[in-house]
Amino acid sequence: MTSTSNATQGSDQGVVPGTQLLAALSSMESALSVPPTGAFENLLLISPNSPQQVEAELRDREIDVSNVGLIPISGSTHTYEGPLWTTDAISPNDLTGLSMAFTRSLQHLTRGHGWVLFENLNVLLMYADEQQVYRLVDHLIEKTREREVNGAYTVVEGAIGEQTFAKLQNRFDTVRGV
Repeated sequence: MTSTSNATQGSDQGVVPGTQLLAALSSMESALSVPPTGAFENLLLISPNSPQQVEAELRDREIDVSNVGLIPISGSTHTYEGPLWTTDAISPNDLTGLSMAFTRSLQHLTRGHGWVLFENLNVLLMYADEQQVYRLVDHLIEKTREREVNGAYTVVEGAIGEQTFAKLQNRFDTVRGV
């Protein structure tokens, strides 16, 4: 199934606040290409990349890093002293810790205007029980919608099975890819 919406076409004008998107990306495609340009004015990013990597990629795209918050998903701690706002790293198998960090961080997004970008849900599926990941995704979507914030969640195309992708896509308003 492939569908697109204006949520992925470079502007967030006309996107109903709270819209949730699942995007299947190639292994070479950056999750930062998914949300519209305006999303980077008020963005919460959940990423398996280090804060240094995220900052570098944002700067390469000429994005103001002071408008982006980061929840790093990693089994190791990161020492980072830069302009990017970050939480402590959350282990990919600590879904409760991720949920708590997300809920706290979400409060920093402007209601009705912000965006959440979850880079690579595959990471969670590698380290945690699939059913627990689905419950976490449901929780994140619910909290994001309550805040009237748009969300984009990405998976690497072909790295998860069709059945897993089908179970994920049923949770979202719109799907891009596969």
